[in-house]
Amino acid sequence: MCPVSKSGRDDDKSQNDDALILAVDDEPLALELAERSLQRSGYRTITARGGREALIRIEADKPDLVLLDIRMPDIDGFTLFQKLRREEATKDLPVIFVTASSDIESKTTGLGLGALDYITKPYNPNELVARVRNTLRLQQLERDAREQLGEQVRRRTYEMILVTIAHYINNAVASIEMGAQITPEDNPEMVAKLKEVTLRQCRVISSTVRAIEDMKEQIELGTTSYVDGSVQM
Repeated sequence: MCPVSKSGRDDDKSQNDDALILAVDDEPLALELAERSLQRSGYRTITARGGREALIRIEADKPDLVLLDIRMPDIDGFTLFQKLRREEATKDLPVIFVTASSDIESKTTGLGLGALDYITKPYNPNELVARVRNTLRLQQLERDAREQLGEQVRRRTYEMILVTIAHYINNAVASIEMGAQITPEDNPEMVAKLKEVTLRQCRVISSTVRAIEDMKEQIELGTTSYVDGSVQM
């Protein structure tokens, strides 16, 4: 017998099994079937009977996936999908199109627009659940990959920043050490030049310290950017 978690669900179930699914369809029976099938598998569900209502539910409830019928009287599924893709908040929202079994053109159009999957009516409830689960898992894998890549880029960025800062400081210290060796007997012109260089390098060190403080603040806020491999002093 499989172990059961405190929530009453199998431990080996996906972490997305309690995701919120929005089913959009103008046919009440289709919505009822989708709700019953998904809820039986542990998903939370909300419904909308048209495109306009779907937009309201998406903004209010922030679903994890949309099960979207293509042919609806107010806003068709393709138009709604394109609107979602234009909005920053919903551009990555997973969508599965629901099409008629003979509607090959709609299937190819939906996938061409960027939908992750489609399912044909009438569908088997088990197939619906499997497609929803696979789509959510794919979305999670893509999200994890982006986060891992982002972390690698951040680490590399910080390494490059530290190398650049060390370069500036080492050059400044070398100039200051040279200036410290000046004696009154040295060539006055050289003394003046080294003094100027020393003052300039002191300003570089001050700028570097300010840059470090700024970077520390950006890191804490999560807004660090490092694009061209240079630090402006």
